[in-house]
Amino acid sequence: MFGLRLTPRTISVPRTGSIDYMGAGLKGADGAKDIVAAILNRRNNDISQLILSHNSLADDGCILLFEFLASDTGRKYRIQKISLNSNGIGDRGLASIVTFLKGDTSLKELFVQNNEFASTDPSLAKSFAEATNLSCLEVLTLSTNRHLGDQFITDYAPFLDSPSLRELHCSAMGITHRSVPILVEYFSSPRCRLETLKLNGNSLGFRGVRSVIRAIGRHNYTLTSVEMWSNNGPGSEVDNNVTQVEDDDFPTHGTWQENNVALIPIMLRNDHLAKATRKEALELLRLARTLLLPSHRIDPLLAVFPFMQLPTELQIHVFTFLSPTLSSSQRNRICAYASSFATLPHRYELSGNLSTSSSHANAASTTAKGKSKLLHSLGCYFYEREAS
Repeated sequence: MFGLRLTPRTISVPRTGSIDYMGAGLKGADGAKDIVAAILNRRNNDISQLILSHNSLADDGCILLFEFLASDTGRKYRIQKISLNSNGIGDRGLASIVTFLKGDTSLKELFVQNNEFASTDPSLAKSFAEATNLSCLEVLTLSTNRHLGDQFITDYAPFLDSPSLRELHCSAMGITHRSVPILVEYFSSPRCRLETLKLNGNSLGFRGVRSVIRAIGRHNYTLTSVEMWSNNGPGSEVDNNVTQVEDDDFPTHGTWQENNVALIPIMLRNDHLAKATRKEALELLRLARTLLLPSHRIDPLLAVFPFMQLPTELQIHVFTFLSPTLSSSQRNRICAYASSFATLPHRYELSGNLSTSSSHANAASTTAKGKSKLLHSLGCYFYEREAS
């Protein structure tokens, strides 16, 4: 289907883990065929990364590559990272990436910096946002796609609602103060679950940056790393249509260094609250599982204080003293989860010799991933402000 070459160009490729064709001179559809051939040459489907930056795949190569990756044969490789920086890819190539993302359940990191995206069609940016929402992407870098600019932010950000996206890079994209209201709305919304944000080298302007900081400080509890350096370029003048409300905590005058200083306590706050939320959630789950899960056995010790005979509201109120950082909704979700037999974990055994350090490391990694997944499913990975 893809017209694969029998003798692809010779490039050094590691035996396992990744295919690294960075700066290999790959061009267009022919270059993509070489990549597909290299993928198919792997016998054990052991490819986790495609490093393809600094080539010239352009639209034709990108389309061919992602058509393969979206096929039944391509899906079985379950690739987790794709780097396509500086490949001259335009909107047709971006559309093929969007199609791939909508059906993918493996890709976690996508690097498409410094390409030729223009996104002149608003529906493409909207489709990209919707595909991001459906995917498992955790890291997305769009930096130095200078033709995207304000129009892309206008068409993309209002539809972005990804439960998995944790890191977004939009540096040097030609974003000006005109995008500030849209950015403020997104960062203030529960749709934003980002932990890391990079907006360096744009033209948000001093007051625009300060407005973003104000919004994060008041409404956002997920971001723990934000960069907005060098945002006084062309187009950074204050737009009279942008509402600016000055207060003592966030004045709209000062120095650029003061902007960074203003971010520090907000980032520390969010980091502290996130860690406290996760810690308390896991501790409450252990206790709630013991107290709330129905048991057919009668323990005389429990008769001393029949906790389960208390009204549900009072039971949950008792739990507030053990988890002061959690919101009422988070406690309710934990209690509902803990009281159900359907949520009990399945018993499993780790294969291999558990006495080896590698086995212990694998077990620790598996446990950490399991806890993270559980916290996300319960909505307890981030601090949740109590509803007023």
